[in-house]
Amino acid sequence: MSKWGVGAIAALDLASAKTVALGGNIRLYLAPVNAKRIGIIKATADDVGVWIPDPDTAITVAGANLVAVVHGPVLKSTTDGNHPLITLAITDAGDVAAVVATATFQASSIAKFQGDYYQKGYSVDIAVTGDVLVKTIDSLSSIANVVKGSEISIYELPVAADFTLVTQTDTFRMPSTSRDPLNVAAGLNSSAFTVAGPSPVPDVNFTQKFLTNEELVQRLAGSRATLMAEIWKDDLVMSDRIMFTEAILNWDLDAGEGASPASRNTRGTFKDALFFFSNP
Repeated sequence: MSKWGVGAIAALDLASAKTVALGGNIRLYLAPVNAKRIGIIKATADDVGVWIPDPDTAITVAGANLVAVVHGPVLKSTTDGNHPLITLAITDAGDVAAVVATATFQASSIAKFQGDYYQKGYSVDIAVTGDVLVKTIDSLSSIANVVKGSEISIYELPVAADFTLVTQTDTFRMPSTSRDPLNVAAGLNSSAFTVAGPSPVPDVNFTQKFLTNEELVQRLAGSRATLMAEIWKDDLVMSDRIMFTEAILNWDLDAGEGASPASRNTRGTFKDALFFFSNP
């Protein structure tokens, strides 16, 4: 089963990992399998939380690796420098109960800002004692270094074997998933108040060279899927991974004149964007 954190970056690859990303080094993958949100942790006070399972969603019977995702708007530590830590009691795939599982939020080694602030969608793998699969989440043991109001979702994602590379991609675009700034007027002052307004429409767009109408994008058009983007540097090292849950895509064929290559323009929407980075 897959774990989705990017992993540690070797010292020899750090220079590449810290350089600018190029559009041609973004690799897209598509899976005909939905991500599943198993439940959510809500911090009711500083370092106090409740686990609320989704009554309609269960972990795969054989067990799975899980990820913890900042639900929004931002996860903050009660003390900067002390990383947010979630501890769960789980039953593993071998039906062993009271196994410890933890999720630690910490900036990657290549991030210039190392403070303990994590945006909506910031995601980490959940580590389980013995590196075994999770069958059920039995309880929330504790949360530490987490301020009141923080929310963290627990997801099961498709496994690596579910994904197929979307070949010959040229361009890729996605919006921020955080809430847009909004000015609220009072009298003649057009910016009397500044607040966080609604988030942008979660749309995604990419183009690729057209090869055949039997490509995966056409075959999954109009149905829910999971889209994944990997950001590579120098074709050598991956610095970021983004998962788009409940993605619904559609496409247009654009065939130019004469020897111009035909292209497929894919557009769609998604529910959540999950951002994974390299290990600290």
